[in-house]
Amino acid sequence: MKLLSLLLIGFAAFITADSNVRSPADNERYARIILDNGRPNFHCGFPHIGEYGIPPIDPLLIQEFNVTQKSLGVDVVSTLTNTLMRGLKFFIIQKFSFNPDQTIEYIFTTDYVTMDGDHWTRGTMIGLPVVNGEGKMFGEQFNSQYHGFIRWSTEPGTGFIYPVSHTVSVNIQHMTMQMSGFSPLINGTVNQQINDSIPEMLASPEFQLQMNDMLDRVIIPLFEAVSYRQTVDTITDHLAYLASNPSPPTC
Repeated sequence: MKLLSLLLIGFAAFITADSNVRSPADNERYARIILDNGRPNFHCGFPHIGEYGIPPIDPLLIQEFNVTQKSLGVDVVSTLTNTLMRGLKFFIIQKFSFNPDQTIEYIFTTDYVTMDGDHWTRGTMIGLPVVNGEGKMFGEQFNSQYHGFIRWSTEPGTGFIYPVSHTVSVNIQHMTMQMSGFSPLINGTVNQQINDSIPEMLASPEFQLQMNDMLDRVIIPLFEAVSYRQTVDTITDHLAYLASNPSPPTC
């Protein structure tokens, strides 16, 4: 899910032209060190990185995200706002590779992540021709995998790094959601039907596109912050520094 900010600073190490090029194994090892060193600061972010800093990562604020469910007689759209995702600091790096085609490939997993925020849900369900409610939302994700690619390039003349594109596929093994704000007469039925339709929603191409859109708005700004006015060489220097600093300043 998404939390590449500290890890991305090492993406350029593999393309230096001299004989001291770090191997992919070295890059992944340094990425793990940087991640572990930075975990204590995830709750307040990294204001010293980039032009504007990096906001808190855990909890991670998602300002707006649409979830569409169309299965088992459910046809609703939920707009989730001011959603806080908690538990991301415990994610595990399964893969973090720097490829010669100027892409970064990553696979991250999380065991358990919660989401809480506001929702506006509207549509139809079996036995309910009109569903319309606004209120609080609480969700849980279990055993999730995020497999993504970030393509980057360099600015002519300066050599500064910038992101070109980002794609990610998300595999969530199990997810639940509870929403308030519906009529008391139908609240239980609405939540039951929403949860019954979640497995099919998670497997749908539309959900993958929505997750791509949501994570783009997280990953691309993180990349831009980390690479702001940075070249391959300066980012490599940052990688070496952070990997050798086991005690970053706490919030």
